Amino acid sequence: MVTVIGVLAGIFIVSYSGIQERGRDTQRESDMLAVKSQLEVYFNENGSYPTAQTMTSSNGSTIAGGSGILKGLSADALVNPLASSGTTNSLMAISTGNPPNDVYWYQSYDSDGYTICGTAPCAKFKLMYTKETDGSTVTLSSIN
Repeated sequence: MVTVIGVLAGIFIVSYSGIQERGRDTQRESDMLAVKSQLEVYFNENGSYPTAQTMTSSNGSTIAGGSGILKGLSADALVNPLASSGTTNSLMAISTGNPPNDVYWYQSYDSDGYTICGTAPCAKFKLMYTKETDGSTVTLSSIN
């Protein structure tokens, strides 16, 4: 009897962990789609995308909300589900490899799509995040 309860408890713990990971992946996808959408609105209003410096070095309230550069974005969308407590912006400039599970990556590019845009106007962008469930990296690119 004790063995059966132990086995069932083990199965429950593994299943629960998988459910949590899938939930965080769903949140990551939702966050990045919201950011992408608002970056496209920003482009339509300003004719360019924000630089990586602007998007990664500012706190969430500078980027999102009524006084932010992405006015229609909730500041919560900038915070990765595994970010440290008190984090207001999980966006970091794209680096090599895959993004860690607790951050999002952003980079802006010149019109060729390869040269990093250091000063506006920026013609393209990429957003990246890593799925916790399978370790795959998801890349969202600008429409332009």
